[in-house]
Amino acid sequence: MNQITIVGNVGKQPELKFTQNGHPMCELSICTEYRNKDKVNTVWHAVETWDTVAENVAASVSKGDRVIVIGRISKHDFTTTSGESRTKTYIVATEVAMSVRFAQMEVTRD
Repeated sequence: MNQITIVGNVGKQPELKFTQNGHPMCELSICTEYRNKDKVNTVWHAVETWDTVAENVAASVSKGDRVIVIGRISKHDFTTTSGESRTKTYIVATEVAMSVRFAQMEVTRD
């Protein structure tokens, strides 16, 4: 089974694009952190979403938001214009949701 779940902060404004066939695709970067003894380690994850999820992410997620991402890990091998072989590893998200664990809520009393 190839499934990953991460919780982190959106590093830049999600970018909605369309394929030549008109399929929406949204790219975003997610920052996660973990502690190793006294050191905080930061990991950046490339995430892409497709179709309705892509449109919803582009419309409702902003830079700095804390999100939960569920998807699968994918890998793309390519050659740069200078002839170097490279591999890009990223998450293809099937679910992206706001995390409310640290959300601030205004309480109004009538």
